[in-house]
Amino acid sequence: MATASPVTFNGVGGTWQLAGAWNVGSSWTVTNGTLDTNGQTVTNLTVLSSNNSNVRTITLGASDITITGTTSITFTTSTNLTFTAGTSTIRCTAPSTFNGGGKTFATVIFSGGGTNTIGNHSNTFGTFTDTGTVNKTGALVFNSGTTQTVTGTFTVTGDSPTNRVLVKSSTVGTAYTINAAVVSLTNVDFQDATGAGAAAPFTGTSIGDCGGNSQVTGTTPVTRYWIGGTGSWSASSEWSASSGGAGNETVPLCHDTANFDANSFSAGSQTVTCDMPRTGKDVNFTGVTNTPALTLGVAGGSAFFGSLTFVSGMTVNGGGNGLNFEGRATTTFATAGLSVGVPVSVSVAGTTLTVTGNADFGQQAWTHNIGTIDFTSTNQSMKSFSTTNSNTRAVVGTGTLTLTATAGGTLWNAVTSTGLTVSSAPTIKFTSTAASIFAGGGKTYRDFWYAPGAGTGGLSITGANTFADFKDDGTVAHTITFPNVTTTVSSFTVSGNSGQLITLQRTGGSGTWTLSDASGNNCRDFLSISNSAATGGAGWYAGTGSTDGGGNTGWTFTACPAGGLLF
Repeated sequence: MATASPVTFNGVGGTWQLAGAWNVGSSWTVTNGTLDTNGQTVTNLTVLSSNNSNVRTITLGASDITITGTTSITFTTSTNLTFTAGTSTIRCTAPSTFNGGGKTFATVIFSGGGTNTIGNHSNTFGTFTDTGTVNKTGALVFNSGTTQTVTGTFTVTGDSPTNRVLVKSSTVGTAYTINAAVVSLTNVDFQDATGAGAAAPFTGTSIGDCGGNSQVTGTTPVTRYWIGGTGSWSASSEWSASSGGAGNETVPLCHDTANFDANSFSAGSQTVTCDMPRTGKDVNFTGVTNTPALTLGVAGGSAFFGSLTFVSGMTVNGGGNGLNFEGRATTTFATAGLSVGVPVSVSVAGTTLTVTGNADFGQQAWTHNIGTIDFTSTNQSMKSFSTTNSNTRAVVGTGTLTLTATAGGTLWNAVTSTGLTVSSAPTIKFTSTAASIFAGGGKTYRDFWYAPGAGTGGLSITGANTFADFKDDGTVAHTITFPNVTTTVSSFTVSGNSGQLITLQRTGGSGTWTLSDASGNNCRDFLSISNSAATGGAGWYAGTGSTDGGGNTGWTFTACPAGGLLF
């Protein structure tokens, strides 16, 4: 029998039993009652779903079920669901999400490559198989904190030493557990995995250790040397076991060392195209000659699991493909002061990435997911910086982060700031001339510097933030909009120019925004201020060139008293 439309089984106390093979071509939803596939073959099913708290039963017997959808099983709400897998086989032929609801399955096979995700329950499998395809970015994602029990064999097989499968957590830095009786592992990289059961510690052929693992044994680390000049990272012919030696060695795994030196490039401007999503633990260009180029060629970027060392004169680009730092030990990003034309993502759970060299990332953004970024005393220029999640993370350093997004928008984004420490962060400087947003998340910062030059786009602040110094040195009239909460400062260095007032105003059409400083005098001028409460114990002098727009308290629209201190 063949049907193309979705099928819903919904009958309180009812039972449906298949009498023959069924080509479904769409979804099955069990809402009430009992579905018994009676050992029959089911093909082209897009999803088997049962998500409610009704009394319902699904019995598979010896059925062979092929699911072709991007969601294969969804038992996310499994209350009152009785699921009996029998000796069935569930084949997922497209990259999919498998929400097993904590049930027990017999044989489950993922053969579609891409990314397969096991949802937010701890399930049990008789056998579990994930077979990768000709795809370098294949992944098997387990929900963090869950335990998947495999009473038989847990099999993960990458297509080749370069077309690998990454087995990882849904939350970087938070482990998942595979409890397996037997494992069969080939061309697999593990991250944040805990191996358990009779098969632990897990071993196999060409196993990469991407960090955060326990009871998973990676292949013995090696050091590889680039020898081929222009070429692709994934080509074994480009790699040698020694500097300037013979090629055709294994491509570096995520825990190996990749060196580029004086024997790597024979002519000027030769290019290494990084077409691997996971590179080495340490990647070092020290000693290279002939000004090579590194091009990031993987959509979503390439991950580095240790230190990355650039050298002066080389070129780094990627057309939007970036550098993803995912080390689990203290590592260094030595920028060599380059213009680095790629975005950067930092996910260094439990450790620190130290940045050296004054680099310019142009109109490329940084994203901070977990761990500490230490910018030391360097000055980094980039489009924007985002650190908005609830992971434990910190930004430290004594230099300046200059955020330059030409189109404006949210240049600093910490709107979700749980777990974030920025009190020892570098000075945050905005130079965009377009309308810009500082989403501070109510955190304590060092210094903030708004430097739009002749830009008139203006600045908006969100969050009840604290600053050591809040500075504005724009040269023409513009507006700063403060949220209707308290912004705390130790100094407020904001003054306009004659005929070019800086307008300080509230967010929205009602409310009052508050500035608080504990001591000293804030002596300012050429401001237009409205709906502001100036508090905290310090003196607030707007100066004789300023305009009182109404709704203000605590401000004195005169110059500072004689002998007053300027803050």
